[in-house]
Amino acid sequence: RSVEHQALLRDNVELSTQMEQRVDRATQTLRRELEQARTILREAAGVGEFVAVSAAMRKIVAEALVYHRDPSVPVLIEGETGTGKEIVARLVHFGEAGTDAPFVDLNCTAISGELFESELFGYDPGAFTGGRAEGATGKLELAGKGTLFLDEIGDMPAAFQPKLLRVLETRTYYRVGGMKKRDFQARVVCATNQNLRQKVEAGGFRADFYHRLRVGHLRIPPLRERPDEIGPLAEFFLQREARRKKKR
Repeated sequence: RSVEHQALLRDNVELSTQMEQRVDRATQTLRRELEQARTILREAAGVGEFVAVSAAMRKIVAEALVYHRDPSVPVLIEGETGTGKEIVARLVHFGEAGTDAPFVDLNCTAISGELFESELFGYDPGAFTGGRAEGATGKLELAGKGTLFLDEIGDMPAAFQPKLLRVLETRTYYRVGGMKKRDFQARVVCATNQNLRQKVEAGGFRADFYHRLRVGHLRIPPLRERPDEIGPLAEFFLQREARRKKKR
């Protein structure tokens, strides 16, 4: 019985060791596959085009990931044209692990004041002359539980600002011509290349709307303030174009 008992103990140790090794190999494989999937997702979302070498940009990445964890916090991203505001907005939305929730963007300079409300809220059938007979779904509804990204928020029509402010305060809205109250569940991220604080002081932007949008805030410094990233950025774009064109 003692010999059999010792044999069973040895077998148990061997099986446990083999199991641990198998689990370890499988875990490493899954981690590699997960990291590949994350890389593909980040590149498809445009997040992979973000180079953060300087301390200032690493701080922005860290803060964006913090904002990602709390969808209830509106985030305002300020920075000059070309600094990567939309990429940072996508980083706030996708985070590190990615998400299948929608990212819906709207450029406030591309929509006329007359169409802004129907574009954002949508409209019911027969709401106005020239509208589609079946009505239309607005950006608020399309965003679902994802992210609504409003680019160039400084150019939003003044008459529309209090309407969107009310949506952010009550998290509800009506379609144009509609009688049914709808819930708004998406995160709101805005971007601008203007100094909104100065615009508020000059009377060109509502102060209460500005403070509601600026609960979370990210300022992206221009490249001239982070020259140590010029080399890595050049290398990144060179490698990207080489891959696209299948060149060395």
